[in-house]
Formats: sequence, structure tokens, C-alpha cells
Amino acid sequence: MYDRIAHYLVDNGLTKLSYDAIRPTIQNDEELGRVIKNEGFYFRFLYLNEIQDVLIWEEQEEQQYTIALPNDTLILEVVFIDKYANRGCLDYATLGMAQIGGWAASDSPKLFCNKASYRLNSEKFKVSYLKHEALHFIDIRSYPNLEAADLEYRSKLVELMYASKKTIYHLMYQFIVGGSNET
Repeated sequence: MYDRIAHYLVDNGLTKLSYDAIRPTIQNDEELGRVIKNEGFYFRFLYLNEIQDVLIWEEQEEQQYTIALPNDTLILEVVFIDKYANRGCLDYATLGMAQIGGWAASDSPKLFCNKASYRLNSEKFKVSYLKHEALHFIDIRSYPNLEAADLEYRSKLVELMYASKKTIYHLMYQFIVGGSNET
């Protein structure tokens, strides 16, 4: 894949580097990221479930939120992502039926949100996105060696703590079904 990307960038004049110069750097995404940015897009390289992925979008806007958790209250910027050019491999593999709703990153003091996935006044946004990702934000910094499954477990517990009586059983059902589909 990296070999093809390197050839694509060189063959289409998207980089000033030669193939020999770009090939050793393509795997760290530095040159590809520079090209995407120069084309006017935002991007995020991700490594999820042992798969290299990239999300590419055209527009983003930021809004500040105060998020109360059991042991902390955080004030965080949420970057709302809109107008995707590439929604990633989850979207591709499921023919658009599933996609990343958002993330917290170790290299950014912000949360990132797929704007089209949420109604901003909904419990899904306020609990399943904001509180879930805010706990990831804390955990990534406080427990850098925590496994992905443990990060998810902790954030899903927070969702259950704050879920309303109206939604808690549906949320538990989603967790059970989602967990039973993992290998």
C-alpha cells in the first residue's frame, strides 16, 4: 500500500520528492500528511484494531464544553468534523453503515467529533460521546499503557452511570451485541 501511495504522489505531481526520497518516509505519514494539508484538507491517521486508517475532511469548527465526570470536571474544545473526503475503513467495510463517531487523542488537548453522527442536544451526544471521550482524554494521559479494551470498558461504564432510565437498557443491549461480535 505504501509503495502505491508513494508512486501516486510522485506520478501526480503532489510531492516535490522523488520516489526514492519519499519511499523511506511514507510509512510515518509525514509526506502524505503534508500533501493532504496542502490540498486544503484536515486529516487524522489512526491505527485501530491493527489496521492503519486515515480520515480526511474539508471543514471543522470548534466549540468549548464543560464535561462533568465522577471525579473530574473538564473544559475541553470539541472539534466538529464535517464534509468528509474519506470516512475511513470502517465506513468502507460496512458500506456506510458504521463509522467513527469521534475520538480523543494523546497528541491533542481536544476531542474530535463526527458531526453527522449526533444531534447535539441528545443524550447520545452528551453521554455516549462527550462523557465517553472525555474519560478517554483523562485515561490516555493518566494511564498511557492501558489497553484499548480497558479504555473502552471504563468509558462504557461512564456511559451507563449517566444514561437515563429511558435509554439504559438499549445501551446495555448495544454493548452486549457489540461485544459478542468481537473476536
